[in-house]
Amino acid sequence: MIRNYNSLSSGYLSELKNREPDVVEKKSSIATGFRTWLAMIFMVLTSLSATDIIAQVNASYNFNANATGWTGDIVRTTSTSACGSASMRKNMYSTVTTGNMVSPLVGTSNGGAITLTYDYKVANWSANTVGTPNTWGSFNVQYGASATGPWTTVQTINSTNHIVSGTCANKSVTFTAPAGPLYLKWDAFWSTSGDYYINFDNVVAVEALPACSGSPVAGTASPALQNICPGSTPAALSLTGASSGVTGLTYQWEQSTDGGSNYINVSTGTGATSASYTPATFGGTSVMYRCKVTCTNGGALAYSVAATVAPPATPATPVSNALVTNLSTSGFTTSWTNGNGNRRLVLLSTAPITDPIDGSAAAYTANTVYAGGQQVVFDGTGTTVAVTGLSLGTTYYIKVYEYIRCGAGPFDYYYNSTNGTNSITAATCGAATIPYNESFETAVVPNFAACTVTSSHPLTRSTTATGAAPRTGTKYQNIRWTPT
Repeated sequence: MIRNYNSLSSGYLSELKNREPDVVEKKSSIATGFRTWLAMIFMVLTSLSATDIIAQVNASYNFNANATGWTGDIVRTTSTSACGSASMRKNMYSTVTTGNMVSPLVGTSNGGAITLTYDYKVANWSANTVGTPNTWGSFNVQYGASATGPWTTVQTINSTNHIVSGTCANKSVTFTAPAGPLYLKWDAFWSTSGDYYINFDNVVAVEALPACSGSPVAGTASPALQNICPGSTPAALSLTGASSGVTGLTYQWEQSTDGGSNYINVSTGTGATSASYTPATFGGTSVMYRCKVTCTNGGALAYSVAATVAPPATPATPVSNALVTNLSTSGFTTSWTNGNGNRRLVLLSTAPITDPIDGSAAAYTANTVYAGGQQVVFDGTGTTVAVTGLSLGTTYYIKVYEYIRCGAGPFDYYYNSTNGTNSITAATCGAATIPYNESFETAVVPNFAACTVTSSHPLTRSTTATGAAPRTGTKYQNIRWTPT
């Protein structure tokens, strides 16, 4: 450190220091204010549109990537001597006697107990590795409802509770703030001696959940209806629109096999006493499930709207958006959007399709090479099939069915036979007639994609010496037409 001492007429000693400046994130006060304004507007809108949601503070800052939203003259540095890979710090000495840092909005308090933890150290300038003697000063930890206060002090660190060290120490304080926006502030003061860095890092603020009170809201068990095969495991049931963000709630799932007239506690499945429950393997008989939610602070309770697990039925949502691509003289590709069953069936025919009917039958055998009649060209869970073996210039009927299949063979089938965008027709390409002149005969090129000749297969003429004998009374020459 280079010091220049100048004698002043006042008799006082002035001290000037050449220093390595901290790496500072410069921020526009306008941008910071705008972000704060937006955050407060968002908070107000949230409180107006979601009154059942309980706010809670839960925020952490390690400053490794940035210090966005933080204001004050204790600023971010990436010095390796700080508390982490990046920290907040300021150099304080006889002519720089105060420093502060103010957080962005850390959350909206619900009036519960908030526990704040952070790391700090006070270490000699400029190495920042040796602890400063205990006459360095003090700092206050404060909270407020805005970035400008007013501020309430919840902790003071000074010579009475500071341990001199060159490494960072962790501090904790628990306080209760009024319900509403919450900001945090660290206010530091130089005392009688010392030339040091004050460092802060790893700020974490967590608010404890309040206890429930009165009657809880049990919400709705969802999904509301599951039509599944016997032997299958239903999807997990959860509560939507139920009370949350409080402590003291208990859960008990119940079931009814008589249409909701009588309920008993579930004895199988997993999660019977939690907010999410997975029923046991479905036995084939309809079961209704509901959840009893109790607030232990007073014992008030409520029941959710029930969900039902039932035997399979016709899928409510059919296949849609069936279309044909890659059209040629002998094939095409069909694709579609699945419905809400567990399988799809694609039928192909040169005549209108006859719908299958629900019942018990063996598994389908699909063949993508068309052989005639009404043929199964796809059976599975996918969304596309490529078909070949089709005839030139022929119209085909295509229908894709959404269905549920249960069992292990023979299977039980439940079809959605709705006619909509799942039922279409498509025509294969016709033959191409080659143009001629000089009295040459008209020729037909078998299995050539005439419907795409103009756009992608222009023809060129070439002659060949190899050919058949001339016809009687006709000048004849073999001509080879090829796509290019």
